[in-house]
Amino acid sequence: MEDRDAPAPTRLVLFRTPANGDSYPTTLARYAPISVPALADRLLPSALEPVLAAGAGGWEAVVITSRRAAEAWVAAAASVTLPAEAEAEAEAWSSVQVYSPGPAVGSVLDASGLPPALRPSPGPTAISAASLAPLLLSVPPRDGAAGYRPYLLLTGDKTLPTLGDALAAAGRQAIKVQVYATAPAPSLADDVGRLEASLRWAALFSPSSASYVLPLLEAAGFGVRPDGAQDRRLRIAAIGETTAAWLRDAGYALDAVAATPNAEGLLAAIDAAEAGERRS
Repeated sequence: MEDRDAPAPTRLVLFRTPANGDSYPTTLARYAPISVPALADRLLPSALEPVLAAGAGGWEAVVITSRRAAEAWVAAAASVTLPAEAEAEAEAWSSVQVYSPGPAVGSVLDASGLPPALRPSPGPTAISAASLAPLLLSVPPRDGAAGYRPYLLLTGDKTLPTLGDALAAAGRQAIKVQVYATAPAPSLADDVGRLEASLRWAALFSPSSASYVLPLLEAAGFGVRPDGAQDRRLRIAAIGETTAAWLRDAGYALDAVAATPNAEGLLAAIDAAEAGERRS
């Protein structure tokens, strides 16, 4: 007799650390998802503190491409002592915009409660970090007479150079400040080893997490290559084009790419892939 109270078998693993108010479990509920933290990031805000204290006057815009980098901004800002308003000479960070892929960066900054002097104004978003380049290049300089100032680009130790290279190719200057370092989560190998053999989908959220996760999945017997054995072939979903490009270049399977880097985009991509398999 069927046990109606038994939990549905997990069909999707999200290799990410859940956030407060996370919509992924509810949006993707029909795939009975579980979350497995893939990364253990160490924030390095000290390099950013003097930049924030000096103000926004020397910058064209801020580019923050990950939640971790946004958290480093907030941590650095917490260590900056603001002068009395009458004595303030540094230009407030609210005078420049922050560009980011998806809603995660804005959510972190919105929740931080930072004062305008330390919080860049919300700017355009794109579906991936690489897609920010056309947005940045299409905007006239904020001081037309002086031309373009450098862009402040926050990075991790494994951030891809795609965006910086695109800006440099267009004659713009991007100054990078590394604000976090990435390592695999301490429990990642054990967590992968405990995954159910019936697992159907794995969702990956960055090239750095994919580089740690996929070899472990392969070692655990899951097929993650497009030309490998198909009996335990795991379907691979990417949160956006940056991660998808890494998967293609590294020779891994890629079955779905979210058009928008959020839970709704991931659900639509997986649903479309499932529908395509049923038709074939």
